[in-house]
Amino acid sequence: REEIRVVEIAHVAIDPPASDLFTRLSGRVADIYYLGDHVRLTVEFAPKVEVIAKVPNAEGAVRLRHGDPTIVGWRTADCRAFAPIAGHHPPHA
Repeated sequence: REEIRVVEIAHVAIDPPASDLFTRLSGRVADIYYLGDHVRLTVEFAPKVEVIAKVPNAEGAVRLRHGDPTIVGWRTADCRAFAPIAGHHPPHA
């Protein structure tokens, strides 16, 4: 049986500074969409474990490509976890 766990992260940072305030995970860019002043990244940490992040792209600041290694981080206070709901599959951002 496959469980779906949903974690909502309000503010995601790409390559955040090492700090006690951040949860940091290393992964690889699985998908990237340039949306003008923002970039939507899908970062995969393990099979079926990913974060989709919308980050500002101020004057081309995001220079990642598909397959690039990266670090994603967030503050614990910006994260909420929800219990799995049987048969529910959350929509992708």
